[in-house]
Amino acid sequence: DDNVAPDGSFVIAVDVNPERSAASVCIADDSGRVELVHQAAGVGWVVEVVTELAKKWSADVVLDSYGPAGSLAAEIEAEGATVHAYTTREMTAACGRFYDAMADGKVSIRRHIALDNASAAARKRTVGDAWLWGRRDVAEDVSPLIAATLGFDKAMSGSGGSDIWGFYA
Repeated sequence: DDNVAPDGSFVIAVDVNPERSAASVCIADDSGRVELVHQAAGVGWVVEVVTELAKKWSADVVLDSYGPAGSLAAEIEAEGATVHAYTTREMTAACGRFYDAMADGKVSIRRHIALDNASAAARKRTVGDAWLWGRRDVAEDVSPLIAATLGFDKAMSGSGGSDIWGFYA
């Protein structure tokens, strides 16, 4: 939906692709709205952009501690942002909750070509009896989808979000 814009309490989510050639930043609010706000080549820009957004909006940051973005957690925290680093167990639960919410129409996503491409290319990777979004052997960078999943999950958990009236204010 092109008219979706996160509002109210939200979190910032970041993911990096395995080659570290691109990264994505999403915001998500506690009403199930998600938007990809930054996606670019490399990772040199990530800490600055994420901490700038986190400070501006008093928002927490979420990332996959065992994924490529996990290496940025300490640096983001050193810049003053609160980071929620998901474990593999939390990631599998987040993927399941996001998938179910999508199937039930409980997620509203602002359209973005990079997120559309990531969603179309996504594959599941089995972990025990659950699954994660697979980062390898995909035709597109899936970091936008993983960031959206993380953001949605953390925002809907009811803890760690900012309390503002609108991201674009």
